[in-house]
Amino acid sequence: MNEADDRVRLAGTLAANDRGVLLRAPDGMWWKLIGDAVPDADLEGLVTIEGIKRGPSTIEVYYCQSVQA
Repeated sequence: MNEADDRVRLAGTLAANDRGVLLRAPDGMWWKLIGDAVPDADLEGLVTIEGIKRGPSTIEVYYCQSVQA
């Protein structure tokens, strides 16, 4: 498996806890976000992130954008 296989694009809402910034996807899965492009957990509403899976529930984020309703 290489890096290209592990690229993901997800939408969800952000939350923060002791582990850091998390993304909650519509399917109920929680993803820990890491990397230089991790958004502020204060960003409200739906966001889209792109990144590389770095574990079973961790994504290294290289892009994040707020989704306008």
